[in-house]
Amino acid sequence: MDYPHQMERHVIFCPQSKRLLDRGVEGELLVVRYLFDHLDPRMVGDYRVLVNYYCPQHGLNALEIDLLVITTFGVFLLEVKNWLGHIDAYDDAWQLNGEKRDNIFGSILHKQHCVYSLMKKFQKLPLRVSVSSLVVLVQGTAQFHNHSGYDERGVVGLDERLLRALSSSELLHWRQNSHRLTDQEIQDLCSFLSRRHKDQGYQIVHHYRLLKKTRSTSLFEEFEAEHVQIPTRRVRLKCYRLRTLTSGRVTEKTIEQFKRGIEVVSTLANQTHILQTLDFFPDPCYCYLYYEVTEPIDGLRLDELAIQCQQQGRTLPLKTQMAIVTALCKALRSAHNHKEQGKKAPIYHRNICFETVFLIRNKENHRQVVKLADFNFAKFGEHTINPMYWGVPEYRNTRLIETIFTAPEVLRDASTASAASDIYALGILWYLLSILPEYDPHIRFDPDTDMVQIDRLTLPGEVRDLLKRMVAPQPEKRPQRVEEILDALKLLKALT
Repeated sequence: MDYPHQMERHVIFCPQSKRLLDRGVEGELLVVRYLFDHLDPRMVGDYRVLVNYYCPQHGLNALEIDLLVITTFGVFLLEVKNWLGHIDAYDDAWQLNGEKRDNIFGSILHKQHCVYSLMKKFQKLPLRVSVSSLVVLVQGTAQFHNHSGYDERGVVGLDERLLRALSSSELLHWRQNSHRLTDQEIQDLCSFLSRRHKDQGYQIVHHYRLLKKTRSTSLFEEFEAEHVQIPTRRVRLKCYRLRTLTSGRVTEKTIEQFKRGIEVVSTLANQTHILQTLDFFPDPCYCYLYYEVTEPIDGLRLDELAIQCQQQGRTLPLKTQMAIVTALCKALRSAHNHKEQGKKAPIYHRNICFETVFLIRNKENHRQVVKLADFNFAKFGEHTINPMYWGVPEYRNTRLIETIFTAPEVLRDASTASAASDIYALGILWYLLSILPEYDPHIRFDPDTDMVQIDRLTLPGEVRDLLKRMVAPQPEKRPQRVEEILDALKLLKALT
């Protein structure tokens, strides 16, 4: 955060040395900036704000507190929610746009009691110093509805109600009888709490403990993780940043569209050659972050295999090439023939490439299984990200998908994706496998001018002919169904 030097006096960012997930603290930073711009030290004293404070608990994981604010009136715990949409608070849980979330009232009251217990250990602190809690809805409180028995006065936006709560005795436990902290006591208490901050040794997302970051892109971060209650259950966890698909502002439509895509793809999970999706959930704090949990990756991505072949000067046998393509055809057959409520609702991947294909070891027979993954750009019916351009300024007018694998018609209009466009990507993938160990992740192929490259391959003529049909510039000149490719592969297998 780029903030003036004088803000350093009031704001302390608590250390998180082993942080793996770059969740971002957009909501917290907005609140910090608002407080700095509007809190008057003449009213609240020489206040302090601890950002992302972890309060230690005896024998338990530390409790994360978004913002811990100390003013002359006492200590305030701020639970910041940068949520977008309709928020309903019930006694047992909150709901965001109908989706169940944690009971924010209950959790923040628990944190409040823990901080108060911790402060008792500070001998210099006078009695009757109030610890209060607030829920700050960054997007405002207009769509917040309280159906619970909790006091909703503690739910505020970035407005005068927040400032009044921090600069008055209105919400204090002992009201006017609460001890007013001096500037020195504010500094001493801040120093004490800072020393007691517990740096987490690991991060937990939902039911999963992050172990190692495996990849980071503009759209997502990818991790190896394990289930908190069942450590032997390893998974792959992807954190999607939906802001990159918009102009920096995530709308309810963006979220609904993305959720719909993952939900549809999860119906393909029983297919042997499609990476299984195990779970899908939103971040509890940030409306633009969503997580997908898949089966673990015990093996290589195809681009990693290509790099190995390049480094070792090793070719890939035609038998292996055909086995990979056959497996991917079977995966696409399930996607293209997908049905919903008894009606055909095809799913077109649109992003088949070396980075979305995995070679995974089967634990039972130790054989390699080819799996197609990452349907996050898939087209399904009318639900599709279109036009598929980056929404963030630094990628303005840049397509989300523009690689050697992308069919020409999809580059022109992403909504025209079809079985033929997936078959084109599959043909390019096969072509790149056939030229190994030559490998360049930035290689180009123009189907209008580069067909001669296929003619030069040391492959049987029947294979070259099939490849040229698969990557024909016009979609109507390609095979229209993956079943045609599977039939051709059967014949080729008998010939080779």
